[in-house]
Amino acid sequence: MAELNKAKAFRIIECETGEEFIESIRPDNKKLWVSNLNNRWGFRGQPDCNYRLIPKAFRSNIKLPTGPFYITPPEEPSKQGAAETNTIRKFVEYALKNGLEIPDETYDFIFPNYQHPKIPYEDWPQPEYLNILALAQHHGIPTRLLDFTNNPLIAAFFAFDQVPNDRIFDKESRVSVWGIDFNAVFRMWSQYDSGSRIKKIVTPAAGNTFLHRQEGFFLLDDEANSYYNPEIGYPSFDSIILDKADEKGIDEPVIIRVDVAYTEKVKVIDTLKQYNIIKPGLMPTYSDIADYIMEMI
Repeated sequence: MAELNKAKAFRIIECETGEEFIESIRPDNKKLWVSNLNNRWGFRGQPDCNYRLIPKAFRSNIKLPTGPFYITPPEEPSKQGAAETNTIRKFVEYALKNGLEIPDETYDFIFPNYQHPKIPYEDWPQPEYLNILALAQHHGIPTRLLDFTNNPLIAAFFAFDQVPNDRIFDKESRVSVWGIDFNAVFRMWSQYDSGSRIKKIVTPAAGNTFLHRQEGFFLLDDEANSYYNPEIGYPSFDSIILDKADEKGIDEPVIIRVDVAYTEKVKVIDTLKQYNIIKPGLMPTYSDIADYIMEMI
């Protein structure tokens, strides 16, 4: 895994105040997000600046069911794929039982294997199942997709939203907003490669209100199964990109991380409200709207 402090294509900006943080990450900050036309940059908020860009299904602090048992990721590709597939199958089954809609192409997902070919776990996920993965991801199911947004202010909201209120006096811990220059990423994989290893997945926003409101998309490591290492698991997205940048001799920032202390949570969240970036707007459910109203009382 790439060492961030040695990567030439990686830049860290450490902010002292919430105002400086917001000013740095604003979408119109052309000094930082150079030529951000056509959503050249993508953003992700993390509640701890030490967290790497690793999908939830590959993290060792979660469990994935495999029939009556479970695995603790990361596991070798066939076991990992079987567990992820089983988790999505349960999500689809319970959604249908409770009258919820799912993407049309996933109906065969729940039928017995004698009616439909068995899904090759070592090749998971197949392209036709990316829509259901996106839906499941947005509702808390661990998948190998990683959420991103086109709006750095939305990324900042999700970073701070995961910081418990009893830690807002913690001066040492810091949240972060990661920005990735996808124009540079896709150029790094030349025509001699079989396409970019990093896939930017944009699924239909219709039927997925959260995705639409969050200006969201996903990243997928299309070759994750080929790079499994029993000692470290699956590589993080930042490691994949920075290793490739080093191979290509790129020393301009391809990934930028902007950090600020937990103590700035109230100030940042209040500022984001001025941009109408609030939880009921990003995750519009009756419960979130009610909670937001009660918090204002």
